[in-house]
Amino acid sequence: GFLFTLPRDAIMLHAMIDDTLRDILIVTDPGQRRLIVWQFRLSDDRQRRRTESIIPFYGDSVGFFNSPSAIETTAKNRIFDPMRDLIFICDTYNSRIVAYHYNPNRKGGRFHLANEFTHREMEKPVDIVLSAYGDEEYTTADLYIADEGFYPHDGGLFRFSLDGAFERIFTACYSEVYRNRILGLKNPISLAAYPYENSGDTCMITVTLKGTNLIKLLFSTDGDAIHYYSWQIKTDLQDVMSGGMAVDDSGRTYIANPILGMVECYWPYKTVPYRLMRNDPVMDRNKLKMPRNIIIDTYHSSCEALIIGNMLPGSGLRSYEINNGCSMRKPPVGLRPGEGLARLLTDDFTELPKRYKLYSPYPNPFNTSCIIQFDLPKPSKVKI
Repeated sequence: GFLFTLPRDAIMLHAMIDDTLRDILIVTDPGQRRLIVWQFRLSDDRQRRRTESIIPFYGDSVGFFNSPSAIETTAKNRIFDPMRDLIFICDTYNSRIVAYHYNPNRKGGRFHLANEFTHREMEKPVDIVLSAYGDEEYTTADLYIADEGFYPHDGGLFRFSLDGAFERIFTACYSEVYRNRILGLKNPISLAAYPYENSGDTCMITVTLKGTNLIKLLFSTDGDAIHYYSWQIKTDLQDVMSGGMAVDDSGRTYIANPILGMVECYWPYKTVPYRLMRNDPVMDRNKLKMPRNIIIDTYHSSCEALIIGNMLPGSGLRSYEINNGCSMRKPPVGLRPGEGLARLLTDDFTELPKRYKLYSPYPNPFNTSCIIQFDLPKPSKVKI
């Protein structure tokens, strides 16, 4: 079936198909080396979702995915445009970023390879974020990629243009306040970006580094430098080594931590040095199991937070609404179970097939990476 093994990241697209609005959730599942494309029809009042199609995607003519971990798109909280918009995938253990055009249709849509980003020094790309500077359509933005590296004190931040041109590697940055202080950027594992006030060429990048409980706030421009305002915060999350991040429309940063089973929120406190202030945990271990990542979508009236959990059994997504919406109001802010449109619970992701079915081997039975997919309507023993 289409149950998740280790869901890692997701994007929510909003597309017009046959003059009707659909929501399309694309989830990376490195545990099964594939993407899952989950397409929903909306009720007339846009208060309910109903599954229309579910399809897997294993890769392209360049090669199958090895570990599709992170996903990003240029369509941010607006209607997806198949002619202009791109979807970017971190294929971690193939050491590449793959860009796709995507043509949605009622059967789940089709991916078409647009570009492949590689670099001789990029080893283990684990997260990707679109810079928040550029025009509203993000056509002049850049891609920042967290390369964890395979060894301690390895990796860094890579920057590419949207057409795949390599621009720079950042392994350290300098303080805007204390010029003699340097902040190391080795082993980054999670990124989030947000526009810096009204600047058209500067964005804030929040980054976590492997094996630490520090959150670092950087400032990037479309030039050649990354700076920081002598700021980093020690969190109550004992290990943020494997948690993802997201930023809402008012600049609040949410961090998922699978080890402690909680999500924390930090809000921008605009002083010099610029820093974030900590909220109380917005979700605790009594309500979450292994929260791996968080995705925020604000296209519809509610401010929806999709939290990915990867604790087996029961890996999948749960939907919540952010209290106070995504307004500029200061904390307290929290998450509550979504209602109406935001009600997208794990149970919706575990519907079993209605009959046994064996699919044709892909791409063919003589290929060493042959994939044999099958459906089971109930737990069964399988021999191939």
